[in-house]
Amino acid sequence: EIRKAEIERQKAETERQKAEIERQKAEAERQKAEIEHQKAEAERQKAEIEHQKAEAERQKAEIERQKAEIERQKAEIERQKAEAEQRRAEFEQRRADEAQTKVAILTQRLKELGIEPDSL
Repeated sequence: EIRKAEIERQKAETERQKAEIERQKAEAERQKAEIEHQKAEAERQKAEIEHQKAEAERQKAEIERQKAEIERQKAEIERQKAEAEQRRAEFEQRRADEAQTKVAILTQRLKELGIEPDSL
């Protein structure tokens, strides 16, 4: 009877040890899964940061493109202003030349009529 009880006790101890080993295995698997989950989360966060950096770079490039476009438009406006000023100056020069030609013609006619223009 004592031997049988000892065998039963050893069996129970063996079963308890087996159950403890299984519990430890399950805990190790749970910890391994948690580590894998944390690694995946870290990779997801890293990817998100990279995405945000790329988006920031894209926005920065867009701002630079817009600044360049504004500068191009300013330069075009300045070019058009310069052209308009040049046309205005040419127009005023033609008017002055025409006025001078008219004065010369009128002076010549006065002289032909015997009138000295400076005496007027």
